[in-house]
Amino acid sequence: MEESGWHHCGNCGKLYRATQTGMPCPSCEHQPVATKKKLTVNTVDGQTALQRKAFNPNLTIENINTVASVSSAGLVRLKKQKDKQEGGEIYQRKSTVRVRIKNYLLVKLLVAWLVLLMLAAVIIKWKFNDSPPAVVPQIVQESDDGKTLDSKNLDVINQSVSSIMSTASEFFAASSPEALAQSCIKRPRLVQTINNDASKSTIFKPEKMPELISKNVIRTAPAVMVETVWTDSRGREVELVFAQQDDHWLIDWENYAKSSTMPWPVFQASEGDDVGTFRLLVRERLVRNTTTDASFSVVFYEPGFLRGSALGPPSCDFTIDRRSRNGKMILAALKARQDNKPIFHSIFPEKDPPNTARVHVKIRRQIVDGEKKFTLEELIACHWLGIEDPGIELTDAP
Repeated sequence: MEESGWHHCGNCGKLYRATQTGMPCPSCEHQPVATKKKLTVNTVDGQTALQRKAFNPNLTIENINTVASVSSAGLVRLKKQKDKQEGGEIYQRKSTVRVRIKNYLLVKLLVAWLVLLMLAAVIIKWKFNDSPPAVVPQIVQESDDGKTLDSKNLDVINQSVSSIMSTASEFFAASSPEALAQSCIKRPRLVQTINNDASKSTIFKPEKMPELISKNVIRTAPAVMVETVWTDSRGREVELVFAQQDDHWLIDWENYAKSSTMPWPVFQASEGDDVGTFRLLVRERLVRNTTTDASFSVVFYEPGFLRGSALGPPSCDFTIDRRSRNGKMILAALKARQDNKPIFHSIFPEKDPPNTARVHVKIRRQIVDGEKKFTLEELIACHWLGIEDPGIELTDAP
């Protein structure tokens, strides 16, 4: 007889508790497993053998609790071992990330330190460096053909110098208006103009060929011209401007003689109504900070024939409207001279008196109520050349 307690059904395998001895399985009504039974088990190394195991189907509550605790303990241990393996991998990954983060942080600190050192060095050098700043080379604008303006001007001088020397030699040796005209730029009534300036043509008559001491290229609207300064054995200087005409470099007579309708003192002293053109120097008579005034006053001087020589007596006062073309042209010419920016980049005004400007003007003389009245009718140009180029282009600005 089996004892009362827990039994294991040999048919359905169910574990049940018997309250009486020999109580069959409540599920299949079979008897519980016998106390002793042969079992075939697999050993650890994989071999199979017949062994007689002691099997107690009557398991007590204490045994079941013990088995359950052992089983659960084993499962817990396996889970903990797996958790430990996974935890180790996670810890290893976290450690690698920490090392990388530490490495990146170190690199950033080094870069920041180097930047601070460089910044400190620049500040110290800038603050305590007494040496003058480096000169930035000026960028020279080039023309489309790749040559600078200075280079092109040098080419002009090199190509013209032999013809200029030949023309100047003939010019200084000539005496009659017709002979002088052969060396000058052909213009209408040229011989008549030279005849009118006959008194000036005899002032500079050197005994031998004068010396060429200065050359400069100017670029006007009609043509490229070459300014020259000549000096004789007595130290007197004259100005000649050459322009190319018919493959020859010829002289601009009007600039050389400061050609006018008549000498300015003669025109100013004459009687009756008349009009004439004159190459003069202009100067503002009353220099005041009155840029808003509607008009300003100027006087004119007849220049000396020789370069840098004394001026003639001043003219009467001329009142000029600032907003008129004449007023704007005169003010622009005076400002160009004051700012040391001569018209056409000419070298001639260097020897002119300060605060003056070269102008070519048309002046009318009238007798009004028995008194002479002089009026500036037109400012033809802001230079003395015999060309149709005013030298200054006015804008629409007031």
